[in-house]
Order: sequence, then structure tokens, then C-alpha cells
Amino acid sequence: MTKGERLRLKVATVLAMIQVGERRGVGRHPGLIMIDSPAAQEVAPEDLRELLSGLKTVCEELPHLQIFVAGMASKAMSDHIPSSRRREAANGGYLW
Repeated sequence: MTKGERLRLKVATVLAMIQVGERRGVGRHPGLIMIDSPAAQEVAPEDLRELLSGLKTVCEELPHLQIFVAGMASKAMSDHIPSSRRREAANGGYLW
């Protein structure tokens, strides 16, 4: 498997475990997921869009879940993450 495939599999596994735990009322996940630079893991642009779309769907299903995705600004991010929930560096500068 490529690095991108492994990343997508890890994210899908974690989200599935959280969803099953929520439905069954079991588990103690803290409700926070952090994904750092998904596009750096050889993720194709279409795969990044699908990953973000899936994360958006899970957030709608589980509104208390917090998901942070850090990475370069891209069309995929702006298409799936509303501007009210995005922080972007101005004029190519640093965010922090």
C-alpha cells in the first residue's frame, strides 16, 4: 500500500470505530481527531476531496466530534471546509 492508501485506511478505521461506538453507546473516544498534511502522504487530489467529503459527512452525523486538518490551502479544502471553520495564512505567510 502507498502512504496515501495507508492514511486513508487509518482515517476510515478510526471513524468507523467512533461511529460504531456512538451507535452502540460504548467507548470513550475524546472526540478529537487531528490529521496533519494529508496531501503530503501521496494522496491524489481526488482522494483528498473524498477524504474531506467523508470527514464532513461524519461531522454532520456526530456534531460534537472535532476534526482538525492541517495542510496547504487547496481547492479541496475550500470546497469541503466552510470559511467559518477554516484558518488560512494571509499572503503566503505563516498561520502561527
